[in-house]
Amino acid sequence: MAFEAAGRTDVGLRREHNEDSLLVLPEFGLAVVCDGLGGHQAGEVASAMAVETVRMFFERARDPEVTWPFPYDESRDEPTNLLDVAVQWANRRIREVAEHDSGSKQGMATTFVGVLMREQSAHFAWVGDSRGYVFREGTTTRW
Repeated sequence: MAFEAAGRTDVGLRREHNEDSLLVLPEFGLAVVCDGLGGHQAGEVASAMAVETVRMFFERARDPEVTWPFPYDESRDEPTNLLDVAVQWANRRIREVAEHDSGSKQGMATTFVGVLMREQSAHFAWVGDSRGYVFREGTTTRW
């Protein structure tokens, strides 16, 4: 299945600075956007850590000999496992930094929206209140 991915973030109407981070990896069929939680400490740091962790995981997971940071769930397909483990690892890394910081990173958090394209299917993952949309045959649908 052919697909196109593009990304753009915007500060929006309520914030003074942008806490969004974007990751588009066409070689993996992956697109992710994370939005640091406004009103929390270091939301932009959390969203940047999330996309960087996802990028690292997908690059490492190419190697069939690499050990994943969380177990592979045999009851799920590979794309679901990839997204699930990437999100879990990002969450763990963000929480470790937030819990060990007594200053500006304490309590930092982010949302996550991601899509992983495989053959004839799209696999979605999200955490928080951010939304993803599919544009197909001239129609935009929220998922």
